[in-house]
Order: sequence, then structure tokens, then C-alpha cells
Amino acid sequence: MQTATTILQHPLSAGFAPHPNSPWKALRSCYAPPYVLTSDPWSSATNVWHLAKGTTVPSLVTNLQPPIPLTPWPSHQWATTVPEHAVIIVCFHTDSNMSVVRAHSLVTGDLLTEVELTGRLVHTSFRHVTADKIALTVADAQRRPQIILYDVHPGGLRETKRIGSDEAICHTPGDENLIPLLLADNGDLLTSATAIPSSTLTLSLGSSQLLLESSSVADYMDVRSLAVISPTSIVIAVCESHSAYDFEAGECTIHCVVFSPLQSSWRAHIAHEVKSITHHPALGCIVALGSVYDPNEPVRRHLMTFLDAQTGAVLREEAIPLAEHDDIVAVECTSSDRFVFVLKTGRVYVALLRQILESGLHGMRDALRTLEKPEPYNAKARKAGDDWKWVDHVIVEPERLLVFPLRGPDFYVVDFDVIVFKRH
Repeated sequence: MQTATTILQHPLSAGFAPHPNSPWKALRSCYAPPYVLTSDPWSSATNVWHLAKGTTVPSLVTNLQPPIPLTPWPSHQWATTVPEHAVIIVCFHTDSNMSVVRAHSLVTGDLLTEVELTGRLVHTSFRHVTADKIALTVADAQRRPQIILYDVHPGGLRETKRIGSDEAICHTPGDENLIPLLLADNGDLLTSATAIPSSTLTLSLGSSQLLLESSSVADYMDVRSLAVISPTSIVIAVCESHSAYDFEAGECTIHCVVFSPLQSSWRAHIAHEVKSITHHPALGCIVALGSVYDPNEPVRRHLMTFLDAQTGAVLREEAIPLAEHDDIVAVECTSSDRFVFVLKTGRVYVALLRQILESGLHGMRDALRTLEKPEPYNAKARKAGDDWKWVDHVIVEPERLLVFPLRGPDFYVVDFDVIVFKRH
């Protein structure tokens, strides 16, 4: 069964026409809720779309001037918005050891501020923005990280502070991992720091510190994901690995951390890698998505673990049923309490988390739906039929899915309400 789809087209800049022998590749995108940026393969235009709550179709609001340039590292582009000042901030790498941070007007798209930084932007997946502040992390050629704090105002950005690694934790340049985890509304910055190798990780908030120890035999610890529980508490997923296994993240400990005073209220050991965690207040639980590698199995096993948000007790663990030929684009949980699973063939599964918590994932393969897809690009794609892997990447919104094909100016919007939910 196919799902209803809205097709949108990325406009090129006025007067620009690609060379006939220069084929379309996939659009590049940056997700900056509630906006998404799209850039074409020639960087002729970077368009800003508004994903308004309660509407099905994103609206084109402006285009950035100048557009985000074409770089060798398109996956390292990052964007965030500060709606209070109508500012959108984009970051990208220009070469192997140089990054650019730009602040644009959300109204006109005009450039307000441009800052060049020596080093590469890292750790961009955590929440580093408040109503008027932003935090970025740059690693130099020796991999030495430094956190840079900016004030955001209607005219752009102003640097206010730089934070380096703590020599008491990391003795040698390049052996440290310093991550800004959360920028609180009052401007306080929660960070994690660890040496490489080390079996401990230090959280810092102002003058307070909390030492976290690994649950397994590990000499490397890395915070992979964070979920906010309340204004005074969070949960973090700390992956634990060992150099003897090429730093394969074999296990994980999930910690619930409270801020005043800074301490751990519970910890839960997960015997596999965890890639993301989300908090679902209506269910009273944390959902951890991860995977485990077994050389004796044809595919990597993907797992979903439900934990009690108050105690960390495991409520349910489910293996996501996969076939050997499956090529996964997305496995995510949304703030609307849905589980979303997307394959490169355009097959998608969306289910309410409450259903999975109560009944598991039985019948998931039968409940896969097929997205509307473009016309095949060539004979090989036509021959593949339903097995044609035409999806380049997706953006998972709380109520909808944005799908970007391998080629062309179009991208697709699918409202979750039009996907038939199969009750198990």
C-alpha cells in the first residue's frame, strides 16, 4: 500500500541553469526545527522552509545570501535557529582545518555576521542554543577541543567566552574529548570530559563536578545522546568501548543526572551500543535505540529498550525485525511518541510507542508501507522495481517525514496521519 505524498521543489537561484551534462544529485539539507534548509548540488541557492506546527506542507520563507557553498564535507553542515531574534545560524567546513559560522536574518536571508574558525566543528548533535546564546565546539589539527560561547542578537553573533580542556583530566593535547552537552536558559553550560584512554568521564556544571565510571571493561567513554527530563534533570547515554576491539561501542550506561546538586540519581547498564535516547512523559519512560554486532549474524541487530524514567528499570526490550537486504535510512522516536523506521527502498513503518510497549513489534514487516517514489533514473533502477534504493536521506519530524531522493530538485513530505497504523 502506498501513502499519500506532497511533492515540493527546491528553487534554483534566478538566472542559474545547470549544465546539461551536470546531472542532479541529492539535495543537501540541514534540520533546524522548526525550519529546514535545502541546498542544490551546485550551491546556487540555499532555501529556508518553515515547518509550521499544525500544517501539512512546509512553506518557503526565504533564501540565504550568500548560499552555503559546496564543500567536500556536506554531512558536516549544521544549522540552528534563534526565533527570539529572527536569526538562523549555519556552520560548515571550508577545508580540513577551517570552519565558518554565519548568522542570517530569518526574514530576509541576508548575512548578518560571518566568523572563520581554525579547526573543525564537532559535537553538533546536542542542544547548544537558548533564547540568546549558542555554544560551538572546534577541534584543532591536534584534535584539541575548545568550546566557544556566543551571544545572539538581532545583528548577529558576539563571542563571549572560550573553554578549553581541563589539564587535570587530560594531560596530553589530543587525548581529550570535551563535549558541551546542554546550554541552560540561565547560560550555565553542562560539559563532559574524558581522557583517551580512560574508564571515567567527568561532568561539569559551573564549579560542580560529577565523576561517572564505566559499567564494563572500557578504556574509552563517549556521550552519544541526551534527553531532557525536567528543567533540573537529564538522562545521558554513555557508550563504553575498548581499544582492543577497535573502539567498537559494545556496551552503554544510561545515567539520570540532576543539577542541584550535580549527582546521578540512577544508572542502567545496557549490554549493547545505544545511539539515541528520547524521553516520553506520557508513557513515563525513556526509549533507547541501539544495535549490536555479531559476526555470526548476517545483519547487525537493532534493538529498542524501554526504561522507567524514575528508576531506570528496563520495562521492555524489542529486536527490530530486519531482512538481510535491508538498507536502513532512519530509526527514530519522535516527541509525538511515535517510532519511525525507513528503508532506502522507500518502505516505512510508523507505530505508536504505547502500542510497542504493550505488545511489541510483532507483525512489523507486514505493516511496512511504500512511499510514492520518482520515476526510475535508468534501466538498472527500472529493473530493480520495488527493491530500487532511491532514498538518499530523510528528516523525521514529530508529525511528518521529509524524504530526499538520490537525484533531482524534488523532496517529499508525508504526514504520519495518512500512514495506516497496524494494531498488533
